[in-house]
Amino acid sequence: MKRTAIFLTCVLAMLACDDIFEIDLTDKTVSVIAPSDGSQVMAGDVTFLWHEVEGARTYRLRILEKLADGGRRAVSDTIMHNDSNGIRTHHRATLGAGVYEWSIAAANGAYRTAERMLTLHVIEDEEPGDEPVDISGEQIEIIAPFDGAEVKAGEMTFLWHEVQGATAYRIIIVGPSFDKATVVIADETLSGEEGGAPPCSFTCTVEPGEYEWSIVAMNDGYKTAAHVFAFSVSGEEEPDDPEDISNEVIGIIAPFDGAILTPGEVTFLWREVRGATSYHITIVGPSFDKATVVVANETLSGAGGAPPNSYKCSIGVGRYEWSIRARNERSETEEYFFSFEVAEPPAEEEP
Repeated sequence: MKRTAIFLTCVLAMLACDDIFEIDLTDKTVSVIAPSDGSQVMAGDVTFLWHEVEGARTYRLRILEKLADGGRRAVSDTIMHNDSNGIRTHHRATLGAGVYEWSIAAANGAYRTAERMLTLHVIEDEEPGDEPVDISGEQIEIIAPFDGAEVKAGEMTFLWHEVQGATAYRIIIVGPSFDKATVVIADETLSGEEGGAPPCSFTCTVEPGEYEWSIVAMNDGYKTAAHVFAFSVSGEEEPDDPEDISNEVIGIIAPFDGAILTPGEVTFLWREVRGATSYHITIVGPSFDKATVVVANETLSGAGGAPPNSYKCSIGVGRYEWSIRARNERSETEEYFFSFEVAEPPAEEEP
């Protein structure tokens, strides 16, 4: 009996230790890649992407559709656990036209991040004048880049042959793959001007790395199957191994914590972090815990050089919080949080 009691005590102590060694997530937020708050996408398959949160074991994605009577209908409530490739940081959902709210929260055995609801507008093409052509069995012929292509970094043009009866093409470019997407280069619907044929090309800038892209032809009633192709992008020279910047501190220049500003254009400034290839800035109001508006959620990268250490945007009256984090391919700094207020200047007294 005594041995049983000792065994149970040890088991309970081990379970308690799990909580002790869990990372506290209560003050963290999940950084969203796509779709951004208030964005507009075409009806169909929508890809939700977010950055990994250190210490998280699961992510919970909720999607709610706004109803005409003011209510909400749950479209998806999905919890993603570890799999053979780690924790999933992406999810695809098929959505019809409408207005949606969605959120992503990270959790572990003891803690959970705050849940922040984002708005998403899903739209369909305008009503057709004539009966659309059934293009669902058509196959898009790719010109470039072909599957397995190797190209140089810089401006890149994607080309394909026209599909008769198509009124739009949807092109998606992600890295490194659709199964493990960490960055979305493009998610665009290309339509023709004034009812004309849609373009069969798309140009964007790509940096060194592995990528996959897909193209779908569509009209008001039909769409082709998604064709997926892989390609790799190399730089002019092999880059040196990036240095570890995880212990670097970002020096803030403006606005300082607690600053009071006037409405209009605000410039956010911070000191350069040596070795950083990008900065991620997020600006929300009134706070990260109770965010009702997202002013910015941007990754600032340099075009082959040092990334900019400033960001400008117009901000109205209210309370806000902002954060900044430096990154490279190897590591990232701690995320730094600051608050400020935008207020109308006091009226001048008449003499």
